[in-house]
Amino acid sequence: MKKLIYAFVIFIVILFFILLFVNISRVNNELSIDNLPTGELQTTSTSPDGKYEVKLYLYSGGATTGYYMRGELVEENKKKNIYWKCDEFRTEISWIDNHTVNINGKELDVRHDVYDWRKDKEFCESIRKEDFTK
Repeated sequence: MKKLIYAFVIFIVILFFILLFVNISRVNNELSIDNLPTGELQTTSTSPDGKYEVKLYLYSGGATTGYYMRGELVEENKKKNIYWKCDEFRTEISWIDNHTVNINGKELDVRHDVYDWRKDKEFCESIRKEDFTK
């Protein structure tokens, strides 16, 4: 009988850790900039040398959330999200050089930079202050 209880406890502990791992993986996946909703295409801009293209999409989260702007980089038919901002309606794209783009005031080197408002401390602090002053 003790062996059966011991085996059951071991089974529950292993099951707990499996569920914990699955849940942590799911949360990390949801917070990844690679898994964003598509949205509706607003504008497109091509780099001066024609190597890169940036597309801006407006996404509505529905009645309970605001609008989001997603910036997608296209290079040789490969797509990568490089810009994600909430409460954004502007669609301003300007190229500074062949690999540096300014999207709505955020300057990004398309070879490695990514802007995600969820990781921008200044932006998150400004939202918190706005919420409390209303």
